[in-house]
Amino acid sequence: MNLLLVDDERYIIEDLLSGMNWNRIGIDHVFTAMNVRQAKEVFEKEEIRIMLCDIEMPQASGLDLLRWITEKQLLCETILVTCHAEFSYAQEAIRLGATEYLLKPIDYDELENTIKKAMNKIRSTIMQKETAATHQKMKRNQPFLNERFWIDVLNRTLSGNNTIQNAASRRNVPLSPEMLIRPVLTRIQQWPAGASEQDIKLFEFSVKNIADELFTEEGKAGITFFIKDGVHIILMYQETSIPEEQMQSSVSDCAAHFINECKSFCGCNLSSYIGDPVDIFHLADEYDILQAEDESNVAYTDRVFYARAKRNVTTVINEKWIIELSALVNENREEELNRRARFYLESLARTTGIDSSILYWFQQDFTQMIYEKASHNGILPHNLLNDPESIILSKQASQSVEATLQWIAHISHKIINHTQKMQKSQSVVHTSAIYIKNHLGDDISREEVAAQAFLNPDYLDRIFKKETGMSVSKYITHEKVNLAKFLLTTTDRSIADIALQVGFSNMSNFASMFKRMTGLNPNEYRKQTGNQQAD
Repeated sequence: MNLLLVDDERYIIEDLLSGMNWNRIGIDHVFTAMNVRQAKEVFEKEEIRIMLCDIEMPQASGLDLLRWITEKQLLCETILVTCHAEFSYAQEAIRLGATEYLLKPIDYDELENTIKKAMNKIRSTIMQKETAATHQKMKRNQPFLNERFWIDVLNRTLSGNNTIQNAASRRNVPLSPEMLIRPVLTRIQQWPAGASEQDIKLFEFSVKNIADELFTEEGKAGITFFIKDGVHIILMYQETSIPEEQMQSSVSDCAAHFINECKSFCGCNLSSYIGDPVDIFHLADEYDILQAEDESNVAYTDRVFYARAKRNVTTVINEKWIIELSALVNENREEELNRRARFYLESLARTTGIDSSILYWFQQDFTQMIYEKASHNGILPHNLLNDPESIILSKQASQSVEATLQWIAHISHKIINHTQKMQKSQSVVHTSAIYIKNHLGDDISREEVAAQAFLNPDYLDRIFKKETGMSVSKYITHEKVNLAKFLLTTTDRSIADIALQVGFSNMSNFASMFKRMTGLNPNEYRKQTGNQQAD
């Protein structure tokens, strides 16, 4: 703790510096000033907690300095000293908040006790300010602490009676073991088309405000928050005195109103799942049930569901539907394919029902069927469907009926479009031959050429032999030799350079391949064709 001595007489300051054991009483640093101006300069540079100041000084008095400290609201205890026992001085010093008023000559024992008294007063004031600041900070952060507590309970980060109770106490969350809590999970199934990340943040803020207004205001106890992307939680503190049937009706009406308000203000589609009232120690189990209900709902939007309502799904995928869709794919009837797929899935949702497992199997059957078409046409699906859009749509396909229909439209368009291109082009052989011609300087393989056309290498070999009489590998070698023959007869370049230009880094391999195809080594061929440039 720092102390400032202020006196216009230097010998008094020197006596105080030498006569007191400052370290023993807890003073870390002692600063000095001989007038009010110097004292203010010290205050501006250092953190002074105690000031021992003479009252009577030229230009400005100790009382003037004390007024300045009071106006600046500096945290400093002041001990005033004077040679005259003036009552007016003492009265003004008390009014300005001085710790003590001492007469010169100063008794060191009395001064030490006075300084200790001032230090205790400073420590008490600092502690009070820190406590007030801590309380204020906790008050500001309380909504976050409450939300974090309930998220930890739902995610089982907090589990067990003692752990939950202790955490609630530490975070100042009001909690009673007898209290029942009804969870309501709301899934935002679709935000408005084209919404940016910033738009979604604003929409989430609006959704939470609507939930707060409907579920936790007007005397209703509870909390609302987003637990993860697109999943909003409402925890309603249940009153046991109200009959359950009456509460279910009230909560259901409130949830329906909540959905309508969110659609109106945010333009989103959502569904809510209402749980049973449970104590806090079983809340995570009830949350799991709501999550399972949400994951199972793939066909409905803007609905309210009760977690334990019986929704028997007895759907079995009709094999005839898959056969019909397969025929439409084979006939390249893309528009009719999408129309029939939508009709089948929406019919299921209206009649026997559809859940995530049924939708998953429908997706798998359709995927297998369309992969068979691709294989029949020599197309490698994993090459054609490895773009980011295809991967994202595939992962999302089983989340909802609409997502499955988007995946069906996407994958069928890619396969049908590529098949039609193959049929309409001069041929895949022509496209592959151009690729080979443009890459004769590379060490290209049959597999690489097939991958450019999204085809199976064996399938490409078959159609290559049909049109050229050669396999892909033999065609590549044939074209490399043709280029080498042209360069040998029309240029003076070395055989080593020509070998590199046609994709051979090993001269021996080039010469062997050339002789096998022409019956002559490169040098013999060059001489025989009239180009006498020595190699």
